[in-house]
Amino acid sequence: MTRHLSGCRALALLGAAVLIESGAGPVLAQTTYSLPRQQPARAAPPPELHFGKPAVKPVAAAQPKVAAPPKVATQPKVAAPPKVEAQPRMAAQTRPSQPPQTTAETGSVFDDHIRQGKIVTCARTFGALGRRISANSAYTAQSEWDSRASNDHSIQALVALTPPPNAPTHQPDAGIVFAAPVGSSCEGHLMRVTPVSENCADIAAKLAKSQGQNSMLGDLSVSAMPNGSQVMLIPFEKSCIAVTVLRGTG
Repeated sequence: MTRHLSGCRALALLGAAVLIESGAGPVLAQTTYSLPRQQPARAAPPPELHFGKPAVKPVAAAQPKVAAPPKVATQPKVAAPPKVEAQPRMAAQTRPSQPPQTTAETGSVFDDHIRQGKIVTCARTFGALGRRISANSAYTAQSEWDSRASNDHSIQALVALTPPPNAPTHQPDAGIVFAAPVGSSCEGHLMRVTPVSENCADIAAKLAKSQGQNSMLGDLSVSAMPNGSQVMLIPFEKSCIAVTVLRGTG
């Protein structure tokens, strides 16, 4: 089928025939559709580079140089351990089983220890408490005091006492005498522990007859005596243990 076009040309899409009209009759011209002339292929743009911090190939962190072990400082000369303070000086003396009355000339074991220890401030208090705790008893006293500054520190005595033959009990007693300087004066205490074969109720009754004022300290009976001492009674089976305390100053 032929279609005439005057002074025109028709283009068909994608390989269709194109007919051109001329004066000599229709001329069939066949045209091959060629692809539009392609622009020379543009080189692909180089990949866009993103510049941030320059990419640095991670390098294994250099191992820190192992510091040479610090030179061991020469150990300072170890100070010689402080000299252990001399143990308190001790003195022990025993009185005869039937002690004579203490006189100004003979004194007592406690007075002897006072002189040996060069005790001044507490001489009177310690001596008086010592004589009080050992009255009417044979005894042995062991005293302690500071060997460097005896007059500035306390003095203490442990006392083992043996009751006289006519005492109601022949159990030995134990005692402590203690005195310490307080400023220019002195304060001290004595404590005597006496086991008694009687029960505590009977002992408390006897103390009350001696003008003792009885009271209770917990479950224990305590008697305050006129001379300022206190006697605490501790029941032990069918017997009693009397603990006598007395405070002195001077």
